[in-house]
Amino acid sequence: MAAPSLVAGTVLGLLGVGVIAAIALSVVAWRRRDTPGSRSFILFLMSAAVYAGASFAVMITPGADLALLFYHVATVGGVAIGITWLLFVIEYAGYWESLAWWSHLAIWGLPGVYALTVLTNPMHGLVFSTTVTSYESLTLVSPTFEPLGRVAIVYILGLTLVSYAILTHLFLRTRNVHRKQTGAILFGALIPMVAYAVFLGGIGPHPALDLTPVAFSLEAVVVGWALFRYDFLAVSPIATELYLQRMADPLLVLDERDRLVDYNESAAAVLGLENPGTRPHIRSISSTLAGALDGDGGAVELSTPDGPARFDLTETSIHDQHDRLRGSMVVLRDVTELEEQRAELQRKNAQLEQFTSVVSHDLRNPLNVAKGFAELARDEDDPAALERSIDAMDDMEALIDDLLTLAREGQSVGELELVSFRDVVDAAWEEAPTGDAVLAVDDDADFECYADPDRFRELLGNLFRNSVEHGTPDPASDSPVASDDGSSEDASNAAPDASDETSPEGDGDVAGGPRLTVTVGKLDDRSGFYVEDDGVGIPDAHADSVFESGFSTSSGGTGLGLSIVSTIANGHGWGVSLGESEAGGVRLEFDGVRMASAR
Repeated sequence: MAAPSLVAGTVLGLLGVGVIAAIALSVVAWRRRDTPGSRSFILFLMSAAVYAGASFAVMITPGADLALLFYHVATVGGVAIGITWLLFVIEYAGYWESLAWWSHLAIWGLPGVYALTVLTNPMHGLVFSTTVTSYESLTLVSPTFEPLGRVAIVYILGLTLVSYAILTHLFLRTRNVHRKQTGAILFGALIPMVAYAVFLGGIGPHPALDLTPVAFSLEAVVVGWALFRYDFLAVSPIATELYLQRMADPLLVLDERDRLVDYNESAAAVLGLENPGTRPHIRSISSTLAGALDGDGGAVELSTPDGPARFDLTETSIHDQHDRLRGSMVVLRDVTELEEQRAELQRKNAQLEQFTSVVSHDLRNPLNVAKGFAELARDEDDPAALERSIDAMDDMEALIDDLLTLAREGQSVGELELVSFRDVVDAAWEEAPTGDAVLAVDDDADFECYADPDRFRELLGNLFRNSVEHGTPDPASDSPVASDDGSSEDASNAAPDASDETSPEGDGDVAGGPRLTVTVGKLDDRSGFYVEDDGVGIPDAHADSVFESGFSTSSGGTGLGLSIVSTIANGHGWGVSLGESEAGGVRLEFDGVRMASAR
């Protein structure tokens, strides 16, 4: 037998390599047969091996009868390829469980009947007739298809087109590694179709030389490379994609080197992942997240497009069937709202404790005073005692008003609006019982800032009332004033109440005393404003306690005024600090205020 020509040697070599590659891939896939898609892929590989091997046998067989026998086997292998390829694509895409009984009949039944008809074709000739020729020392078989054969070919081509549609749909749905793998599989699947089109068009080296078996062998190699290169025989892409995308929490899949393999839409939104490239390291995406993964995990605060957010981080290791570490899955659960709710609950609990303390202690004191003077007025018929009892009731009313303000509104602040600082100051001054005190507004106070208008006005109103009522010495100088520690001090030496909102009936005027001046303006060195007076000021010993709820140095103070001020300021996100004015009075500064351009 003469040595094969270059063309014959190339064709036979490609077929031989294809058979060997298909069998080798089958062995590898068999070892991983418990993973989704592997069994149908094995069937496809074996069908490709039969098709290529039988075609190889046809070409090297000199006898026509034996060549025709191998040709019929090759044809059955080609039919099996169409069936098993579609089965693989369906299982790979995750649609296997949704197949109805008639789908199995269409995929298995009709092509199976055709395969049996092909095997018995020499007896009835219903499928095709054949002509044996030779080319470049190769034995070739040219079929002439009968109507049944033409219908069968169109049907099997239709199954192939269905597989292309599934792969195309999958390619458009998936991202990242899934898309690359699906694209490679789709490319490999198109190779046999191109080769068959070349054969039907008669534009190959010889009209009877069908290179489709070579193309199927090449397809098996490309598809196998795609599957093993991206290591995705372990899970079908659609199932993975659905699992990833349906999770509300951000989810990242990392390989064993902490490089990003996949992620869902939530993770893309949180981390700003648009096109991160090929497996970027997690550190290049977020150094904060990478540091948390290197540590013990737990809570991590990340900068997101919507602002800072706090997440609970859970990392789960991913191992293969040989217990080798292949990567990890990272889930970020947004606990920002939960943390805020926890902080709000703690604040309300503290508020409840404060409420209980005021009711059990601060409210009981004026109640006992009122009761005592009322009994004295009854027993002694003393109008002065009755007046003292009424005064104590006024104190109780003021205390209750302040307590209700805290209990109802607390730290809640409504939507921030751009407001005129000067307009809010004027409105608060009009509403507050300021008596004959004077309001001075600096020239630089004509600006706009963002605030809740109602609560901002309430804050300034409390400050104005506090200054007017306690910026001058306590008039109750004829009686001792109980201090917080139970001792007494002379009222003439008592400091003004640093935290008081009292009854609206009081006018804050001290008979015979100088007129108090309250000044407001804009801070020079920070974004904020100040409120100060020229009153008696706050003693240094009390400076650290002025914002504490219930603290008061005045005989009639409720101890809640500056507590309300501090609460409202904190609700806006402002800082508040106590100082001394140039005149020796009280100066309160508020910073962190979001300003607009000066008018």
